[in-house]
Amino acid sequence: GDLVMTLMGDKVPTTVDNFLAYVNATPNSFYKGTIFHRIAKLITNPNQYFVMQGGGYGATTNGQLPALKATNAPIGIETAGGNNVQWSVAMANSGPGTVTSQFFINAVDNTAILGNGYSVFGNLTAASITVAQALLATPATCTNNALAGTIDCLPQPDLTITAASQIQ
Repeated sequence: GDLVMTLMGDKVPTTVDNFLAYVNATPNSFYKGTIFHRIAKLITNPNQYFVMQGGGYGATTNGQLPALKATNAPIGIETAGGNNVQWSVAMANSGPGTVTSQFFINAVDNTAILGNGYSVFGNLTAASITVAQALLATPATCTNNALAGTIDCLPQPDLTITAASQIQ
């Protein structure tokens, strides 16, 4: 199915421009062929999904992730986009100045957990929520990530992004 996002270019223009640069990369979108490589649950609440993350890895081989795809130069974190509420979309990062291509979809309201340390840049449209819910339910191989406090699951088979395009 399609995951359609409404972007917040008026609030976080650098983040939206960064995301769209990957979407509109030529000859094919950067995201084409990448996978959702992480569906996470909190260790403290293993019965509820936390986030689903993608946009950095190609297809797995024998259940193993390949090397990260090469990306554009990283950008900083913009926090004016809003909170990590359910079905919002944010850029993943590993600290200030590390935002590249990976993004995540909040499966629940993560405002209290994630605060404003991530660039929230969009929201899924209502029609996309059932697609996201189906993706979250994909069988996966899971491991505890005690450092992050999450149970990180790698969907099997791969959840591959087959196309990405800007429609407005």
